[in-house]
Amino acid sequence: MIKRILFILLLGLTIAGVGILIMREPGFAVFSYGDTTVEISLIKFYFGVITVFITLYFLFRIIGALFRLPSRMRAKRQQKRNLEIMQSLESSMLNFSQFNWPEATRSATKHVKQSPMKKAQHLFAAHCAHNSGQYDTRDAHVSSLRKLEGGKSLANTIEAEFCSEDGHAEKALMLLREESTDNICNLNTLCHAYIKTNNIAGIEQSLPKLLPHADRAARIQYTVNRSLKWMIDYYDTNSSDRKLADLWKIYYKQLQSNPSLLHAYVHTLIKHGRDTTAEQIIKTQLASNWDETLIQEYGLLKIDNVEQRTKQSEGWLQQHKDSAGLLLTLGRLNKSQKLWGKARSYFESSLSRKPLVATYAELAELYELLDEPIDAQRCAKKGLHIATRDVAVAKRTF
Repeated sequence: MIKRILFILLLGLTIAGVGILIMREPGFAVFSYGDTTVEISLIKFYFGVITVFITLYFLFRIIGALFRLPSRMRAKRQQKRNLEIMQSLESSMLNFSQFNWPEATRSATKHVKQSPMKKAQHLFAAHCAHNSGQYDTRDAHVSSLRKLEGGKSLANTIEAEFCSEDGHAEKALMLLREESTDNICNLNTLCHAYIKTNNIAGIEQSLPKLLPHADRAARIQYTVNRSLKWMIDYYDTNSSDRKLADLWKIYYKQLQSNPSLLHAYVHTLIKHGRDTTAEQIIKTQLASNWDETLIQEYGLLKIDNVEQRTKQSEGWLQQHKDSAGLLLTLGRLNKSQKLWGKARSYFESSLSRKPLVATYAELAELYELLDEPIDAQRCAKKGLHIATRDVAVAKRTF
C-alpha cells in the first residue's frame, strides 16, 4: 500500500515536471481560507507533500516499534526459555537411552512449569521416575498431569500401567474402567491385568482387539504371546477343549510365528484328545517349515491311522535323513504296530544323529517288551544322565 502511494506521488510529480517543461509555466497551487490566500509553485507543493508523507511514514514506524518493543522482548525471552526446555529434554532423552534414570528424571523436570508442552513433559518425567524407583516423584507427575486440560485420560493410562507393573492389577482395571479400549496402551495394560486377576473373559474380549497391533512394538508382541500362553494353560487346567481348539481360528498366524507357543499349543491339543486338529496343524506347519519338536509330537498322536502316518513319515525321511525327531517318530509308529525290529533300528538311527531323552526312554521300553532287562536298564540310565545334564545346563543359563 505504501509503495503504491509513493508511486502515485512520484507519477504526479513527473507529470507536473513534464507539464512545466512543455507549457514553460511553473504552475501554482493556491490555498485560501477566509481572507487568507497562500500561493506556492506546483513543483514545491509536490516536493513538500512527498517530504511530509515520508517523514510521517518513518515517524509512525518508530512509534509502532516502540509500542511493540515490550512484546518483542517477551517473545525473545520465551524463545530463549523454549530453547533451554528443548535442550533439557534432549539431555533427558540421551540419559534415558543410557538407562541413567535419575539424571533423566532431573533434566526432564527442570523446566516443566514454563514448558509449552507440559503434558508430554510430565508423561516422560513420570516414566523416568518409575524406572529409577522414585515412586513419589512419579506419582507427583501423574497427579500434575491429571490436573492439566485433557490430561486425565493420559494420567489414567500411565497410572494403570504403573499399577499393573507394581502388582496392583485391580487398581489398574479400576482406572481403565471408563477409558477407551481403542487406546493400544490401555489394551496392552488390560491384558496384563486380566492375566494377574485370572480373568479369562477379559482376555477373550481384549486380546482380539490388540492382535492387529502386534507388529507395532515388541512390548505388544510380548503381551499377545504371553496372553496366548496363559490362555492355553488356562484351557488346559480347566479342560476347556472346545475353546482350546478354537484358538487356532483366531490366532493361527501368531501361533505359527512363535515356535514355543506352537509347541505348547499342539502338545496341549494332544493332551486333551484333539489329535485330529493337532495332526492337521503339524502337517501344515512341516510342509512349510521343518520342526524337530512337532515331528516328535506326530508320533504321539492317538489316531487310528498309524499306517498312513508311517507312510507320510517315510516320505519326509527322503528329505530329512538326519532328523533325529523324525527317526524317533518312525520308531514309535513301528513300535505301535509291533514291528520290533524296524522300531529298534529307527531308534538307534535317531540316537546316532542326536541322543534324545525320549528316544532312550522308548528304546528302554522296547527292550523290556523284548525281555532284555540289561539293555533296557542301560538305555534308561543314559536317558537319565542326559536329562540330569540338561537340567544342570538350564540352571546355569538362567
